[in-house]
Amino acid sequence: MSKKIIFAISVLMVAALLLCGCESYRFSPSFSAYPSADSIVYNNGNIAVQQGDYVYFINSKTDYDYVKSNENYFAHKNNRLKGAIMRGTISDGEIKDVDVIVPKDAMTGSTTGGIYVYGEWIYYTSPTTSANFNGEVQGGSTLEFYRTKIDASKTQKICSVDSTSFSYVVTSEAIFYYLDSTLYYVDTTAKRNFKVKTIAEDLSSCYMVKSATYDPAHKNSVAECVFYTKTNDDKTAAANLVYAVDSRGNSHEIFNQDTFQTAERSITNEYSISILDYYVTADGVSLFYTKSHSNNGSTETAGTFCYEFTNGDYTFDKSKEVTLSYDALSSIRAIGAQELICVDSSSYTLYRVKADAEGKPQAKVTMADFDASITINGIVNIGGTDYIMYVSSSTLMIYPLACDGNARTVLSTGYSTSWLQGVVFNNDLLVYCNTADNNYTYCLDLSTIDDEEPVNKLLGILR
Repeated sequence: MSKKIIFAISVLMVAALLLCGCESYRFSPSFSAYPSADSIVYNNGNIAVQQGDYVYFINSKTDYDYVKSNENYFAHKNNRLKGAIMRGTISDGEIKDVDVIVPKDAMTGSTTGGIYVYGEWIYYTSPTTSANFNGEVQGGSTLEFYRTKIDASKTQKICSVDSTSFSYVVTSEAIFYYLDSTLYYVDTTAKRNFKVKTIAEDLSSCYMVKSATYDPAHKNSVAECVFYTKTNDDKTAAANLVYAVDSRGNSHEIFNQDTFQTAERSITNEYSISILDYYVTADGVSLFYTKSHSNNGSTETAGTFCYEFTNGDYTFDKSKEVTLSYDALSSIRAIGAQELICVDSSSYTLYRVKADAEGKPQAKVTMADFDASITINGIVNIGGTDYIMYVSSSTLMIYPLACDGNARTVLSTGYSTSWLQGVVFNNDLLVYCNTADNNYTYCLDLSTIDDEEPVNKLLGILR
């Protein structure tokens, strides 16, 4: 083989290596202080997360046309910082001293994704910088999991996922992600060489429990889980199968065709379970679901139920199951271990539903009547008062959970409903994605929403 041919092959090999996205993750921010890794974490898995006196946030939602460029390489000199992870200190009703901690685009196509902080690590997803054989960066088709230390001293790539719209959750020990009816697990306690494990395939549904508050001194291991449903392999069974996966990736069967059987087997005691929601408690997690069974070709509903798993145990005891309603409720939001709110899709009426002391249904309590459909974002505490935060006709509103006041407008324009939702810090600061300003992250002082000019500022760096 001639020297020219050998040289040409060598050049192509080097070029191929460069196109594979072999990045250097070295970065030296100008921070003089860092939060303690033992600090309590708030709002985990959102657009912004608090650890101690520091708030980490994604600077903006970015588009895939941008991330396909080579400028998404870690600490690239031309990185616009749009989508980078930044941090600031929170005090005196504001977030200040903002600077970059992860100079790489943190992106997720999931509306329930976001960044997570556990101990000394920040976890996030970013579009790949690897290229195909044509040299085209594949950032618009593949996301990669990374983690960066809170002092920015080290960044590790964890794994790649051939999609941009999968759902995921990060726990203190693992990453779970759900793609193409398959649940995957990655053990993050490893120091390197992270392995992807398949938990289960051909799932009917998957519900990932997001525990927004993480206290290293009081770890709620039961809440670090994923629930999923599957069709029963026994074709004669009317019931489906429901499992919980713990933080070590072990599956625990909760419901099957025998769960509700009495001494004599009856088809009316074989229930198909539909998971609705969950609620993280102090020492566990409550699962909310409906039960139904087929009878002579028609489906009959048994009602809406909940069950709290505690003390590291996923065993189901049907004597402790709580009945919330004999109707199949939908569009619910759990607000307690045995309590929920729901909106009637036809009358736009907001109801509160809970059981009595014996675990039996109480009558639905009407909370409010709305003129149009609303989407509940969650329960937030503002100035010491709990509010239902919801969106109506693209307007962000709040309504007191105690029903002792009127609905108030938080934002009439600009609040993103198609990406990561806003979160509240220190009972008065809403951090959100502002669609009115190129999807940059803003911070709204909620104590000023009734003022003529509310305090609503760009939180990050506009570049």
